[in-house]
Amino acid sequence: MAKNIIKRIFTRRRTRVKNSMSLNLCFEVKGGVGIVDFPFQTPTALTMKVLKTGTKKQRLRILKQQMEEWSWEEEQIKTTLETIKALMNSPNLKLSYI
Repeated sequence: MAKNIIKRIFTRRRTRVKNSMSLNLCFEVKGGVGIVDFPFQTPTALTMKVLKTGTKKQRLRILKQQMEEWSWEEEQIKTTLETIKALMNSPNLKLSYI
C-alpha cells in the first residue's frame, strides 16, 4: 500500500513539473563549472528556435524580432543585444538551455 501511495505522489509531481516547466536559454561555462543566466526568460518555442539556428547573427536577429514583438523600448533592445553578443563571443561560454 505504501509503495502505491509513493508511486502516485511521484507520478503526479513528475506530470505537474513536466507540464509547467519552460526551457530557457542560458550559457554553459565550458569545463562544466556552471551556468550564466540569459539576460531574460525565453519561452520554450523561442529557445528551440534560437538553438536550431546556425549563426550568431541569425540568433541575434530572432531575439531582436521577439523583443520588438514584446514591445521592448529601443534602448533596452540595444543594451540587451550587446550583452547577449558579448556572452556569445566569449570563448568560455556555450549557448544552451536549462
